Amino acid sequence: MTTSFLSWVWRAWPVILTALVGVIHFTVLQAIPDKSVTVNKWVSVLLQLAGGFFVLYSIDKNLGTFRNKSLWQSILDWFRSFPVGKRPVTHASHASGRVSLSGSANATFEPAATTIEEKLLRLERSIAEVRKSVTDLNEQFNAEIHELRLQLDSTVSAQKAEMALLSSRMDQSLVGGFKHQAFGVLLVLYGLLLPALS
Repeated sequence: MTTSFLSWVWRAWPVILTALVGVIHFTVLQAIPDKSVTVNKWVSVLLQLAGGFFVLYSIDKNLGTFRNKSLWQSILDWFRSFPVGKRPVTHASHASGRVSLSGSANATFEPAATTIEEKLLRLERSIAEVRKSVTDLNEQFNAEIHELRLQLDSTVSAQKAEMALLSSRMDQSLVGGFKHQAFGVLLVLYGLLLPALS
């Protein structure tokens, strides 16, 4: 019960730590009341710097989550991409393609049939050949459909895994980074209010 209660309370750590800063500030003011203006001025500056640091830390963490690159690396890349004094780079590209066609054609030449029996025999052979061709084509199409289905299933599985990873990163960025940003903003606000209280 005690651990779960402390865990529940600690979820509001930005507010708790800001209140702790306020208690420390008040204690310092009570210890040296004649220097309250100087104390408030320095505490204000330090809190605004700390608040800005926490907001930058959260932005840096979010950049690392989505781009696998820190804020400082992004700034260095921006300086490195300075266009003056660099030669333009041209990229050559080429394209190639291949088309393959396959198929088979059978032709047989026989002397003209003279009797009805011969004509029926030839017709039966032709029907058997057409049936075999249709069966072969049907098997080929079924094999291609099966292969396409396997490729589609693999692509869908990969997309689902990527969407789950993206969802996890979004959750981590929005929920995890919010507390650091909130703490930074609370420190900045506290620091901004101090000169008005002096």
